[in-house]
Parts: sequence; C-alpha cells; structure tokens
Amino acid sequence: RDVCAITPAQQQLPFHAAIAVMARRAALWLALLGRTASAANYVGGQCVVGVTSGDLFPDKCEYGTQFTQTVAADYSLLWEVAYYDSYKFVKNGKTGAVHALFQCGVDAPTDLPAYAADATLVSVPVTKVATTSTTYLPFIEMLGERRALKAFQSSFAWASSPCLRKMHRDGLIEAQADWVNPDLEALGIDVTFADSWGMTEHNAVELTDTSEEMPNAVLKTAEYVEYVGLYFNREKEASAAIAHMVENWLCTKAAVAGVVQDKAPVKVLWAQYNAGGNSWSPKCADGSEGGWSIASANTWYSEIIEAAGGILIVPDVAGDCES
Repeated sequence: RDVCAITPAQQQLPFHAAIAVMARRAALWLALLGRTASAANYVGGQCVVGVTSGDLFPDKCEYGTQFTQTVAADYSLLWEVAYYDSYKFVKNGKTGAVHALFQCGVDAPTDLPAYAADATLVSVPVTKVATTSTTYLPFIEMLGERRALKAFQSSFAWASSPCLRKMHRDGLIEAQADWVNPDLEALGIDVTFADSWGMTEHNAVELTDTSEEMPNAVLKTAEYVEYVGLYFNREKEASAAIAHMVENWLCTKAAVAGVVQDKAPVKVLWAQYNAGGNSWSPKCADGSEGGWSIASANTWYSEIIEAAGGILIVPDVAGDCES
C-alpha cells in the first residue's frame, strides 16, 4: 500500500477504520442535536453542524509560552494567537498582519477588536494550500496534511521529500515549470504559506521565520510548525512536533557541549555567491545585483554553528548593500 498517498491519521487497520466511522457518525448526530462544545479540533476539512455555542478549539497553540521553563524565561516569538469560541486571531508582530481564522460552518466574526479591524478572514480548517519555499514543506508533512498541498511555487528539484516528489510526479501537486508558476487562484488555494519574496501570491500568508533572532533562534524558527498548524486546526499535532524538536535540540546541544568543552571554537564562514540575473539575486539601491552574500550574526545558523563547537566569521567590512 502506498504510504505516500495517505496521511498518518489514515494509516489504520480495518477494525480501527470501522470504529473511526462509527465515531464520526456519533459526532454528527451530536452536532445535529445542538452540541455546545467540541471534544477536539475540527480537522481535515470538517465543518461544524448545528453548534450553538461553546469552545470549538479545545486544542490550543501556546506559541512558545510552554517553553519559558525549559528553554528560557524570556522565550518569545514574533507572532501570537488569541482564541475565542469559534475563531482565533493570529497576529504577526513583525509585519503587523492579522488573520481571523474562523471555524467552517460558523459565521465569520464581525465585532472585531481595534487591532484586528482590518484582519484577513480565513475559514478553517483549510484544505488546499500552496507554499513558495521548501522550508515549509516539512511542517505540512509533520501535521499530517500532505494531501492538502496542491501547489509549490518553485521547482521540485529543490524538494527532498520522497512522498511529495512522488505526489508531484503523479500529478497531485502542481509546481513551477519553465519558470511559470501554477495559477493558485484557479486551483482554489485557501492559503499560500510564503516568505517575504512570495507575498504577491494568491492568499499569501507571510511567515517571518528568517527574522527570528538569537537567543534560541533555532527553536523560534522551528516554532513555525505551530503557525502553519493554526490554519489546519492541527494545534495538537503541532504542539507534539515542536515539543519533540525542542527536546532533541536541548539534548543534542548538551551532548556536544560535553564533547567540545574548553576546545577552541572552529571558525566557520557562511556564504554564498550569486552571479545575478535572476529574481532571487541580491539587489542594491544603485541597480547592481549579484555577488557574495555573507551571513550576519544573531541568526539561527550562527546558533547552530556555535552549538556544534564553532564560531561564525563575520567580516569586519561593510558590504555594498544589505540584501
């Protein structure tokens, strides 16, 4: 059986599958009788039916606050979320953008607070998504939402996931071809998870993971699995994923520190060269483009290098421009 064509939740034995069907039928009858709350988040495109009141998001995202004891007391992110019974506000502190995610089957909120007056309304859980970066592909897979990915606004030559590559070959995911991107609006894309370069895409949501800074930039970047999970109502799965990543990071970091101890750090240069002439070439105000890009300090890669016993080389020279 093709495990790439199904989500983790669907990988069940026939007996379990039968029980799941019975549970769904029972849930439907409860909804028709006017259920007032939910025992778990609605996922996989589920909409509420007959719900009159109560918390529809019992599984919630803590956006990093759960790690103030284990990681750092001042651990915080560039984004936060506020919950109400049938909707949730996601606010990005860097861009100022606010999204009001309301449960499918319930009317969109109208009495919005001042900070969310111009919020973008999104019905959740979303079922058709796209992304502009390979960075967000693992998050979608971790959440068990592989089948929701309908388009990738780049080439699959850059993607490493065997299952997603197979889905692309089978025609289940559209991707860039001959430098032409898929028509996301025609595909009915609910949300496009994008970096700052991809904000012109249809229904784009900017993820500011690359703007997260030290301390704990590595974990803050990994936290965007929770950001993405909000749009699928997959807070439970996202919380489990980030908890696992935090545990692994702290454990590995401590193990390496025990080996490195008082050894002199290895100097590491993080750089790349771009010849120019393409859309992602670094560009300066005078119109010139291309050249060497040298990593700056206070970033996730600087933190990884330090954790591995190295130190990032930051040249004491001013660049022609900042890309």
